[in-house]
Amino acid sequence: MAAVAPVVTGYIHDLSGSWEATKIFLLICSVLLTVLAFGVGRDHKVHLVARRRS
Repeated sequence: MAAVAPVVTGYIHDLSGSWEATKIFLLICSVLLTVLAFGVGRDHKVHLVARRRS
């Protein structure tokens, strides 16, 4: 995201001729990343089952 966003925002600005489309793009990215962060950061236990060696 950090490597691609400056290039994409510049491209969007060149296409639209204003910063409004770029602001909308960044807002959508922010909302998407926030939603994903809540999913990744949830409290979840991982139960590992130890295998017995024969």
